[in-house]
Amino acid sequence: TTETRDAPMAGGVLFEANAVLEAPADVDGKEISVDFLRIGRLALMYQTLDGQRSGMWDPDAGAWVPLDDSYRNAIQAGLRMARKQSAPDLITVPVPAATDGEVKG
Repeated sequence: TTETRDAPMAGGVLFEANAVLEAPADVDGKEISVDFLRIGRLALMYQTLDGQRSGMWDPDAGAWVPLDDSYRNAIQAGLRMARKQSAPDLITVPVPAATDGEVKG
């Protein structure tokens, strides 16, 4: 499993978010419809359309890993910003941590 760290993201250079509505994702062997949130080249996350489940792409495992509920509101806020439904703001999301001088992304 990829080690992650919380990182505050804001509008501008650090936060380039794109939301893709109702795209399918293979989560736990089941294809479900989700909203995707991409934070530049740092992280790719999803949230189910009902907002109840969230996850992020683990490039080392080549699979989606679930996120705990503590990130639910931040991902929802990021999706609203990506859709231009709210002003840019700080959110805290997990990002893969670089190890041994490695640069992720």
